[in-house]
Amino acid sequence: MPVLLTNNANTVLASSLAIGATTLSVTAGTGGKFPVPVNGVSWFPVTVVKASGALEIMRCVGRAGDVLTVQRAMEGTTAQAFNAGDRVELRLTNQALSEFGQLGNNQTWSGVNSFAQLISLSGGANSGSSVTLINGVPESPRLVFANSARSINLDLSTGAFRVFSENGGTTMIIYANMADSSFQVFGHNVWHTGNLNPAAYLPVGGKAADSDLLDGRDSTGYLLRRATNDGSEGTSLSSGSPPAIFSAQMGTAQLEILNGSNPAASAIIQFHRGGSHALFFGLDTDNQVKIGGASLGANAYVIWHDQNANLRVFNAIAGAAVGAIGSYAFARNLWGATVGGGAVIAGTSLAYSDSGNAGGITLPGSWRCLGECRSGYSSLFLRYA
Repeated sequence: MPVLLTNNANTVLASSLAIGATTLSVTAGTGGKFPVPVNGVSWFPVTVVKASGALEIMRCVGRAGDVLTVQRAMEGTTAQAFNAGDRVELRLTNQALSEFGQLGNNQTWSGVNSFAQLISLSGGANSGSSVTLINGVPESPRLVFANSARSINLDLSTGAFRVFSENGGTTMIIYANMADSSFQVFGHNVWHTGNLNPAAYLPVGGKAADSDLLDGRDSTGYLLRRATNDGSEGTSLSSGSPPAIFSAQMGTAQLEILNGSNPAASAIIQFHRGGSHALFFGLDTDNQVKIGGASLGANAYVIWHDQNANLRVFNAIAGAAVGAIGSYAFARNLWGATVGGGAVIAGTSLAYSDSGNAGGITLPGSWRCLGECRSGYSSLFLRYA
Protein backbone atom coordinates (compact mmCIF):
# COMPACT_ATOMS: atom_id res chain seq x y z
CA MET A 1 0.00 0.00 0.00
CA PRO A 2 1.26 3.52 -0.67
CA VAL A 3 3.04 5.26 2.20
CA LEU A 4 1.99 8.88 2.83
CA LEU A 5 4.61 11.32 4.13
CA THR A 6 4.73 14.97 5.24
CA ASN A 7 7.66 17.07 6.51
CA ASN A 8 8.10 17.96 10.19
CA ALA A 9 4.79 16.40 11.32
CA ASN A 10 4.99 16.35 15.14
CA THR A 11 2.75 17.13 18.11
CA VAL A 12 1.89 15.70 21.55
CA LEU A 13 -0.90 13.53 22.97
CA ALA A 14 -3.92 15.48 24.13
CA SER A 15 -4.89 12.68 26.55
CA SER A 16 -3.48 9.43 27.87
CA LEU A 17 -3.33 6.35 25.66
CA ALA A 18 -4.05 2.85 27.03
CA ILE A 19 -2.14 -0.21 25.83
CA GLY A 20 -5.11 -1.65 23.92
CA ALA A 21 -6.43 1.63 22.45
CA THR A 22 -6.58 1.96 18.63
CA THR A 23 -7.27 5.72 18.43
CA LEU A 24 -5.22 8.55 19.84
CA SER A 25 -5.95 12.26 20.15
CA VAL A 26 -3.36 14.99 19.59
CA THR A 27 -3.33 18.65 20.63
CA ALA A 28 -6.26 20.48 19.08
CA GLY A 29 -5.45 21.97 15.67
CA THR A 30 -2.25 19.95 15.14
CA GLY A 31 -3.79 16.92 13.41
CA GLY A 32 -3.59 18.78 10.10
CA LYS A 33 0.18 18.32 10.11
CA PHE A 34 -0.36 14.65 9.27
CA PRO A 35 -1.63 13.00 6.04
CA VAL A 36 -5.14 11.54 5.67
CA PRO A 37 -4.78 7.83 4.81
CA VAL A 38 -7.58 5.52 3.63
CA ASN A 39 -7.79 2.28 5.58
CA GLY A 40 -6.73 -0.66 3.39
CA VAL A 41 -5.35 1.66 0.71
CA SER A 42 -2.65 3.87 2.27
CA TRP A 43 -0.93 4.56 5.63
CA PHE A 44 1.89 6.47 7.33
CA PRO A 45 4.22 5.59 10.24
CA VAL A 46 3.69 7.17 13.70
CA THR A 47 6.18 7.05 16.55
CA VAL A 48 4.97 7.87 20.08
CA VAL A 49 7.78 8.70 22.55
CA LYS A 50 7.64 8.90 26.36
CA ALA A 51 9.56 11.45 28.41
CA SER A 52 11.89 8.58 29.35
CA GLY A 53 12.70 7.98 25.68
CA ALA A 54 10.79 4.66 25.45
CA LEU A 55 8.82 4.49 22.22
CA GLU A 56 6.30 2.51 20.18
CA ILE A 57 6.00 2.50 16.39
CA MET A 58 2.43 2.48 15.11
CA ARG A 59 0.81 2.49 11.68
CA CYS A 60 -1.82 5.19 11.09
CA VAL A 61 -4.53 3.98 8.74
CA GLY A 62 -7.02 6.80 9.17
CA ARG A 63 -7.31 10.38 10.48
CA ALA A 64 -10.35 12.53 11.29
CA GLY A 65 -9.22 15.96 12.42
CA ASP A 66 -7.07 15.53 15.53
CA VAL A 67 -7.95 11.84 16.02
CA LEU A 68 -5.68 9.19 14.49
CA THR A 69 -6.71 5.53 13.97
CA VAL A 70 -3.64 3.36 14.49
CA GLN A 71 -2.37 -0.23 14.43
CA ARG A 72 -0.25 -0.85 17.50
CA ALA A 73 3.15 -2.47 18.24
CA MET A 74 4.57 -2.32 14.71
CA GLU A 75 8.09 -3.12 13.47
CA GLY A 76 9.18 -5.12 16.51
CA THR A 77 8.06 -2.59 19.17
CA THR A 78 5.76 -3.35 22.12
CA ALA A 79 2.41 -1.72 22.92
CA GLN A 80 2.74 0.66 25.88
CA ALA A 81 0.63 3.08 27.90
CA PHE A 82 1.33 6.76 27.24
CA ASN A 83 0.49 9.99 29.04
CA ALA A 84 -0.87 13.29 27.83
CA GLY A 85 2.03 15.42 26.58
CA ASP A 86 4.06 12.49 25.20
CA ARG A 87 5.44 13.21 21.71
CA VAL A 88 3.69 12.01 18.51
CA GLU A 89 5.85 12.21 15.39
CA LEU A 90 5.79 11.03 11.75
CA ARG A 91 9.20 9.39 11.45
CA LEU A 92 10.56 7.55 8.43
CA THR A 93 10.83 3.89 9.49
CA ASN A 94 12.37 0.74 8.04
CA GLN A 95 8.96 -0.65 7.04
CA ALA A 96 8.01 2.58 5.32
CA LEU A 97 11.24 2.58 3.31
CA SER A 98 10.83 -1.07 2.34
CA GLU A 99 7.57 -0.19 0.58
CA PHE A 100 9.65 1.63 -2.05
CA GLY A 101 11.25 -0.82 -4.49
CA GLN A 102 14.95 -0.42 -5.27
CA LEU A 103 16.69 -1.75 -8.38
CA GLY A 104 19.91 -3.42 -7.29
CA ASN A 105 23.16 -4.05 -9.19
CA ASN A 106 21.89 -7.51 -10.16
CA GLN A 107 18.98 -5.87 -11.98
CA THR A 108 16.38 -7.19 -9.52
CA TRP A 109 13.90 -5.23 -7.44
CA SER A 110 13.88 -5.35 -3.68
CA GLY A 111 11.01 -4.38 -1.42
CA VAL A 112 7.26 -4.65 -1.97
CA ASN A 113 6.67 -3.81 -5.62
CA SER A 114 3.40 -1.89 -5.66
CA PHE A 115 3.13 0.99 -8.14
CA ALA A 116 0.29 3.49 -7.93
CA GLN A 117 1.13 5.04 -11.30
CA LEU A 118 1.99 3.68 -14.74
CA ILE A 119 5.63 2.66 -15.04
CA SER A 120 7.94 2.15 -17.98
CA LEU A 121 10.64 -0.50 -17.77
CA SER A 122 13.20 -0.33 -20.54
CA GLY A 123 16.91 -0.55 -21.30
CA GLY A 124 19.07 1.33 -23.78
CA ALA A 125 19.87 -0.02 -27.23
CA ASN A 126 22.10 -3.11 -27.02
CA SER A 127 22.48 -2.55 -23.28
CA GLY A 128 21.33 -6.06 -22.41
CA SER A 129 19.58 -4.73 -19.31
CA SER A 130 16.47 -6.41 -17.93
CA VAL A 131 14.05 -6.03 -15.05
CA THR A 132 12.86 -8.91 -12.87
CA LEU A 133 9.85 -8.29 -10.63
CA ILE A 134 9.64 -10.36 -7.42
CA ASN A 135 6.50 -10.23 -5.30
CA GLY A 136 8.23 -10.17 -1.92
CA VAL A 137 8.93 -13.93 -1.73
CA PRO A 138 10.65 -16.33 -4.14
CA GLU A 139 8.11 -17.14 -6.86
CA SER A 140 7.44 -16.51 -10.53
CA PRO A 141 8.38 -12.96 -11.55
CA ARG A 142 5.12 -11.01 -11.40
CA LEU A 143 3.83 -7.54 -12.08
CA VAL A 144 0.58 -6.72 -10.28
CA PHE A 145 -1.90 -3.96 -11.14
CA ALA A 146 -4.41 -3.73 -8.30
CA ASN A 147 -7.10 -1.73 -6.62
CA SER A 148 -9.25 -2.53 -3.59
CA ALA A 149 -11.56 -4.82 -5.60
CA ARG A 150 -9.44 -6.60 -8.19
CA SER A 151 -5.93 -7.32 -9.36
CA ILE A 152 -4.49 -8.10 -12.79
CA ASN A 153 -1.27 -10.12 -12.77
CA LEU A 154 1.43 -10.62 -15.40
CA ASP A 155 4.00 -13.32 -14.77
CA LEU A 156 6.23 -16.03 -16.20
CA SER A 157 5.40 -19.46 -14.78
CA THR A 158 6.90 -22.82 -15.86
CA GLY A 159 7.78 -21.59 -19.33
CA ALA A 160 4.50 -19.75 -19.89
CA PHE A 161 3.51 -16.11 -20.00
CA ARG A 162 0.25 -15.48 -18.12
CA VAL A 163 -2.12 -12.57 -17.68
CA PHE A 164 -4.76 -13.39 -15.09
CA SER A 165 -7.24 -11.78 -12.74
CA GLU A 166 -7.60 -12.54 -9.04
CA ASN A 167 -10.90 -11.71 -7.37
CA GLY A 168 -11.82 -14.56 -5.04
CA GLY A 169 -10.30 -16.95 -7.59
CA THR A 170 -8.04 -17.04 -10.63
CA THR A 171 -9.42 -16.27 -14.10
CA MET A 172 -6.91 -16.79 -16.90
CA ILE A 173 -7.11 -13.96 -19.45
CA ILE A 174 -4.10 -14.73 -21.65
CA TYR A 175 -1.94 -17.86 -21.50
CA ALA A 176 1.01 -18.38 -23.83
CA ASN A 177 2.87 -21.67 -23.42
CA MET A 178 6.34 -21.22 -24.90
CA ALA A 179 7.07 -24.95 -24.73
CA ASP A 180 4.40 -26.09 -27.20
CA SER A 181 3.57 -22.71 -28.85
CA SER A 182 -0.06 -22.88 -27.67
CA PHE A 183 -1.92 -19.64 -27.01
CA GLN A 184 -5.22 -19.13 -25.19
CA VAL A 185 -7.50 -16.16 -24.58
CA PHE A 186 -10.08 -16.56 -21.77
CA GLY A 187 -9.51 -20.34 -21.85
CA HIS A 188 -10.02 -20.79 -25.60
CA ASN A 189 -7.26 -21.88 -27.99
CA VAL A 190 -6.23 -19.32 -30.61
CA TRP A 191 -5.55 -20.75 -34.04
CA HIS A 192 -2.31 -19.78 -35.72
CA THR A 193 0.08 -21.20 -38.30
CA GLY A 194 1.70 -23.36 -35.61
CA ASN A 195 -1.43 -25.32 -34.73
CA LEU A 196 -3.66 -25.01 -37.84
CA ASN A 197 -3.16 -26.35 -41.34
CA PRO A 198 -5.77 -24.52 -43.43
CA ALA A 199 -5.40 -27.07 -46.23
CA ALA A 200 -6.87 -29.73 -43.93
CA TYR A 201 -10.02 -27.69 -43.41
CA LEU A 202 -10.92 -25.44 -46.34
CA PRO A 203 -8.59 -25.94 -49.32
CA VAL A 204 -9.22 -24.81 -52.89
CA GLY A 205 -12.41 -26.45 -54.15
CA GLY A 206 -14.10 -26.29 -50.75
CA LYS A 207 -13.32 -29.87 -49.78
CA ALA A 208 -11.23 -31.24 -46.93
CA ALA A 209 -7.85 -32.85 -47.53
CA ASP A 210 -9.52 -36.16 -46.67
CA SER A 211 -12.34 -36.21 -49.20
CA ASP A 212 -14.86 -37.50 -46.68
CA LEU A 213 -13.81 -35.54 -43.61
CA LEU A 214 -14.63 -32.00 -42.60
CA ASP A 215 -13.46 -30.87 -39.18
CA GLY A 216 -13.15 -34.50 -38.06
CA ARG A 217 -16.67 -35.60 -39.06
CA ASP A 218 -17.69 -37.96 -41.84
CA SER A 219 -19.53 -35.68 -44.24
CA THR A 220 -20.86 -38.62 -46.26
CA GLY A 221 -23.19 -39.65 -43.44
CA TYR A 222 -23.97 -36.49 -41.52
CA LEU A 223 -23.35 -33.31 -43.48
CA LEU A 224 -24.98 -31.74 -46.51
CA ARG A 225 -22.80 -32.43 -49.54
CA ARG A 226 -23.00 -31.53 -53.21
CA ALA A 227 -22.28 -34.47 -55.48
CA THR A 228 -19.87 -32.47 -57.67
CA ASN A 229 -18.00 -29.23 -57.23
CA ASP A 230 -19.61 -27.58 -60.25
CA GLY A 231 -23.15 -28.22 -59.02
CA SER A 232 -24.15 -30.27 -62.08
CA GLU A 233 -25.69 -32.91 -59.84
CA GLY A 234 -28.14 -32.57 -56.98
CA THR A 235 -27.48 -32.20 -53.29
CA SER A 236 -28.24 -35.22 -51.12
CA LEU A 237 -29.01 -35.76 -47.46
CA SER A 238 -27.65 -39.14 -46.41
CA SER A 239 -28.39 -41.01 -43.21
CA GLY A 240 -29.12 -44.64 -42.45
CA SER A 241 -30.86 -44.02 -39.13
CA PRO A 242 -34.47 -42.87 -39.81
CA PRO A 243 -37.04 -45.70 -39.38
CA ALA A 244 -40.20 -46.28 -41.41
CA ILE A 245 -42.42 -43.19 -41.51
CA PHE A 246 -45.18 -44.71 -39.37
CA SER A 247 -42.72 -45.34 -36.50
CA ALA A 248 -40.48 -42.26 -36.87
CA GLN A 249 -39.96 -40.01 -33.86
CA MET A 250 -39.48 -36.23 -33.78
CA GLY A 251 -35.88 -35.32 -34.53
CA THR A 252 -35.01 -38.50 -36.49
CA ALA A 253 -35.54 -37.13 -40.01
CA GLN A 254 -32.60 -36.15 -42.24
CA LEU A 255 -34.13 -32.68 -42.75
CA GLU A 256 -36.58 -30.65 -40.69
CA ILE A 257 -38.44 -27.56 -41.93
CA LEU A 258 -39.45 -25.74 -38.74
CA ASN A 259 -41.66 -22.66 -38.52
CA GLY A 260 -40.07 -21.34 -35.33
CA SER A 261 -42.90 -22.66 -33.11
CA ASN A 262 -45.24 -20.00 -34.51
CA PRO A 263 -48.78 -21.47 -34.74
CA ALA A 264 -49.75 -18.85 -37.34
CA ALA A 265 -46.94 -19.81 -39.73
CA SER A 266 -46.72 -22.59 -42.29
CA ALA A 267 -43.76 -24.96 -42.70
CA ILE A 268 -42.91 -24.89 -46.41
CA ILE A 269 -40.12 -25.18 -48.94
CA GLN A 270 -39.82 -23.50 -52.33
CA PHE A 271 -39.13 -25.15 -55.67
CA HIS A 272 -37.83 -22.75 -58.27
CA ARG A 273 -36.78 -23.33 -61.85
CA GLY A 274 -34.99 -20.02 -62.40
CA GLY A 275 -36.71 -17.84 -64.97
CA SER A 276 -39.41 -20.45 -65.59
CA HIS A 277 -41.63 -21.63 -62.78
CA ALA A 278 -41.84 -21.68 -58.98
CA LEU A 279 -44.17 -22.99 -56.30
CA PHE A 280 -44.33 -23.67 -52.58
CA PHE A 281 -44.84 -27.08 -50.98
CA GLY A 282 -45.40 -27.99 -47.37
CA LEU A 283 -47.64 -28.07 -44.32
CA ASP A 284 -50.13 -25.17 -44.40
CA THR A 285 -51.58 -23.32 -41.42
CA ASP A 286 -54.62 -25.65 -41.44
CA ASN A 287 -52.27 -28.69 -41.09
CA GLN A 288 -52.94 -29.93 -44.63
CA VAL A 289 -50.19 -30.77 -47.14
CA LYS A 290 -50.50 -28.37 -50.10
CA ILE A 291 -48.80 -26.84 -53.12
CA GLY A 292 -49.46 -23.33 -54.36
CA GLY A 293 -48.38 -19.72 -54.53
CA ALA A 294 -45.76 -18.18 -56.83
CA SER A 295 -46.47 -19.38 -60.39
CA LEU A 296 -49.66 -21.09 -59.20
CA GLY A 297 -51.05 -17.74 -58.13
CA ALA A 298 -52.88 -17.02 -54.89
CA ASN A 299 -53.97 -20.65 -54.56
CA ALA A 300 -53.21 -23.55 -52.24
CA TYR A 301 -54.10 -27.00 -53.57
CA VAL A 302 -54.49 -29.89 -51.13
CA ILE A 303 -52.42 -32.99 -51.90
CA TRP A 304 -54.66 -36.09 -52.12
CA HIS A 305 -53.47 -39.20 -50.33
CA ASP A 306 -54.88 -42.35 -48.73
CA GLN A 307 -56.20 -40.49 -45.72
CA ASN A 308 -58.26 -37.86 -47.53
CA ALA A 309 -58.80 -39.05 -51.11
CA ASN A 310 -61.72 -41.44 -50.50
CA LEU A 311 -63.59 -38.83 -48.51
CA ARG A 312 -63.08 -36.25 -51.24
CA VAL A 313 -64.36 -38.63 -53.95
CA PHE A 314 -67.40 -39.44 -51.80
CA ASN A 315 -68.11 -35.75 -51.21
CA ALA A 316 -67.75 -35.03 -54.93
CA ILE A 317 -70.20 -37.78 -55.81
CA ALA A 318 -72.64 -36.93 -53.06
CA GLY A 319 -72.60 -33.28 -54.09
CA ALA A 320 -73.10 -33.89 -57.81
CA ALA A 321 -76.51 -32.86 -59.18
CA VAL A 322 -78.64 -35.38 -61.08
CA GLY A 323 -77.20 -35.72 -64.56
CA ALA A 324 -74.08 -33.68 -63.72
CA ILE A 325 -70.56 -34.91 -64.46
CA GLY A 326 -69.65 -37.38 -61.74
CA SER A 327 -73.22 -38.42 -61.06
CA TYR A 328 -74.67 -41.90 -61.56
CA ALA A 329 -77.81 -43.04 -63.40
CA PHE A 330 -79.70 -46.29 -63.93
CA ALA A 331 -80.28 -46.07 -67.70
CA ARG A 332 -81.68 -48.20 -70.54
CA ASN A 333 -79.57 -48.97 -73.61
CA LEU A 334 -81.28 -47.50 -76.72
CA TRP A 335 -78.22 -47.90 -78.93
CA GLY A 336 -79.23 -51.19 -80.51
CA ALA A 337 -76.07 -53.08 -79.61
CA THR A 338 -74.58 -54.48 -76.39
CA VAL A 339 -72.49 -51.97 -74.43
CA GLY A 340 -69.42 -53.56 -72.73
CA GLY A 341 -68.25 -52.73 -69.23
CA GLY A 342 -66.17 -49.52 -69.23
CA ALA A 343 -67.34 -48.41 -72.65
CA VAL A 344 -68.33 -44.75 -73.14
CA ILE A 345 -71.64 -44.05 -74.92
CA ALA A 346 -73.45 -40.84 -75.83
CA GLY A 347 -76.32 -39.88 -73.56
CA THR A 348 -78.64 -39.66 -76.57
CA SER A 349 -78.40 -43.48 -76.78
CA LEU A 350 -79.52 -43.83 -73.15
CA ALA A 351 -82.73 -43.11 -71.31
CA TYR A 352 -83.51 -42.85 -67.62
CA SER A 353 -85.09 -46.13 -66.56
CA ASP A 354 -87.02 -47.68 -63.71
CA SER A 355 -86.80 -51.26 -62.47
CA GLY A 356 -89.02 -52.38 -65.32
CA ASN A 357 -86.68 -50.94 -68.00
CA ALA A 358 -89.32 -48.33 -68.81
CA GLY A 359 -88.49 -44.70 -69.52
CA GLY A 360 -87.81 -42.47 -72.45
CA ILE A 361 -85.94 -39.32 -71.33
CA THR A 362 -82.46 -39.31 -72.86
CA LEU A 363 -79.36 -38.33 -70.89
CA PRO A 364 -77.03 -35.37 -71.56
CA GLY A 365 -73.27 -35.70 -72.28
CA SER A 366 -71.27 -38.92 -72.37
CA TRP A 367 -71.57 -41.87 -69.95
CA ARG A 368 -69.38 -44.81 -68.96
CA CYS A 369 -71.01 -48.20 -68.52
CA LEU A 370 -70.23 -49.79 -65.18
CA GLY A 371 -71.44 -53.21 -66.27
CA GLU A 372 -72.37 -54.99 -69.53
CA CYS A 373 -75.72 -53.79 -70.90
CA ARG A 374 -77.58 -55.47 -73.79
CA SER A 375 -79.76 -53.44 -76.12
CA GLY A 376 -83.08 -52.58 -74.55
CA TYR A 377 -81.91 -53.46 -71.05
CA SER A 378 -80.78 -51.20 -68.17
CA SER A 379 -77.51 -50.90 -66.19
CA LEU A 380 -75.55 -48.43 -64.03
CA PHE A 381 -73.76 -45.56 -65.85
CA LEU A 382 -71.41 -42.77 -64.70
CA ARG A 383 -71.55 -39.30 -66.28
CA TYR A 384 -68.14 -39.05 -67.97
CA ALA A 385 -68.26 -35.76 -69.87
